Amino acid sequence: MCERRVYICYKKNRVLCTISAFLLAFIWEISNHFGTSGFWYIDSIVRFLPHIILGMWIADLYLASQLKNKFFLFFGILSGLYLIFISQFENGIVWGVHFVPYMASQNLFGSGWTALILIIGLLYLNIIKTSIAYPIALIGKSSYHIYLIQIVFFGLLGGFGLKYRSLTDLLSINNILKIGIIFSVIILLGVGFYILDKHNFYLKKRI
Repeated sequence: MCERRVYICYKKNRVLCTISAFLLAFIWEISNHFGTSGFWYIDSIVRFLPHIILGMWIADLYLASQLKNKFFLFFGILSGLYLIFISQFENGIVWGVHFVPYMASQNLFGSGWTALILIIGLLYLNIIKTSIAYPIALIGKSSYHIYLIQIVFFGLLGGFGLKYRSLTDLLSINNILKIGIIFSVIILLGVGFYILDKHNFYLKKRI
């Protein structure tokens, strides 16, 4: 119901609706900084308004064949840098705001990266070779299962989490290899989980 109302507002004045959504989300982050209840902060849809609005923009731009929008490129890159900064470097403060560590990637500053990835997929997945497109599509279909594996993986093996104090640490060969191995293992396990789930492997075992 809320998403429908947002869409109606978006259709009436998309620019004003976008500015309002980002402003409300920013105010919500500031209010959390000053002691808003964690329960209300985490479950509030206000935090996700920028994601919803950007999704509406992409849908409209896609229909109009105007996906190569410079705003999404610029905001997406800034958002990606923010995500690296907030999640990998030992710093939980951005512009004086102390973000909840495990929620920092889901606020308005992280929404641009998600939108950029979606746009890249819409632009290029349909023109690359089938041999490359199939595994990418399979990973996309397995995204929920990969997410579940990720939760278990880092819950049980939290020591694999990496933090960096500088770009030199981030780009070191050892860390790059560790990141590559960790992501590869999580993706492979997630895809395997998806395939087993798709073929009712667990149900057959019970029977």
